[in-house]
Amino acid sequence: MSETTAVQQKKDDEKSKGEEMPLATLSEVFSFAETPKTKLYIVLGLFFAMIAGLALPASIFYFARIMGNISAIQEEGLDPILGVVYAMMITGVVALISETLESK
Repeated sequence: MSETTAVQQKKDDEKSKGEEMPLATLSEVFSFAETPKTKLYIVLGLFFAMIAGLALPASIFYFARIMGNISAIQEEGLDPILGVVYAMMITGVVALISETLESK
């Protein structure tokens, strides 16, 4: 068996054992960025991805508040829910903008 075949077989055996590859470090991620502009895009993409990721938990929180205020509609009208509805609309706009900027 040649040396390259033995090395390839060893790599295949390691993969079949289910050993996971280590995650890339932050410096390894940024090593692909050749210009400062590319590094800026990576940082902005990460930032807007975090903002977009927070949009779903925020909308679930506001939806739960609306469900809690359903009984108050009969007594007080829609006024208690109106603030939550506006907050959900703002959350949707922020999510739309951050997801759009994330993909740029």
